[in-house]
Amino acid sequence: EESRFERLDDGPDYYAAQTFANAEGTPLQLAWMTNFAYFQTIPTGPGYRGMMSLLRELVLRKHKGVYRLECYPATQMNALLDTGAEKVIPKPGVWAPAQTHARCIHVSWQPSAGGNSAVVLHTGEGFSCRVEWDAAGRRLVLDRTRSCPPEVVAQFDSQGKYACRYEMALWETGDGKLPTVDIWADETSVELFCGGKVMSALVFSPPQAD
Repeated sequence: EESRFERLDDGPDYYAAQTFANAEGTPLQLAWMTNFAYFQTIPTGPGYRGMMSLLRELVLRKHKGVYRLECYPATQMNALLDTGAEKVIPKPGVWAPAQTHARCIHVSWQPSAGGNSAVVLHTGEGFSCRVEWDAAGRRLVLDRTRSCPPEVVAQFDSQGKYACRYEMALWETGDGKLPTVDIWADETSVELFCGGKVMSALVFSPPQAD
């Protein structure tokens, strides 16, 4: 039914996904991280048209009579981490900074987090990309409205698809626990994994951003 349709990725930059199985029979998926609204004009110089997403493992689970297709980073992706995972526990109303050079950041929200909290990525020169937890709506928000200089955005995004807030509603777990989010990030991309759901986005912050 159309009303029960779920996107496989709630972000703006996940296109032409390819699904296959490894030697063990595990279903995997890989996609092109880009958006047709701006893939030909992104501010990265000639020869660059986005990038490939993380390799993902697909898992089909049944919850309360409904099947869900869940996505998780494939275990092979751990080899990409140069410095291991960084743990961040933001408090309500606190913006927690985190460096983003080939990192996986495990974010555990405080049990008392009844308001909004966030992890701030790609910070520098007054610009940043934010990953926010909206407790009231039980959703994650990827905010890149202030991640790139407006004059640069105007040059490559005529359709207004880049400088936006993208939301990902989380599945109900029934246990009342707050979510743990894995944020995979490098200099030009952010991928959020939480409870089997995922959001992917390119980020064009100034070169000096952390």
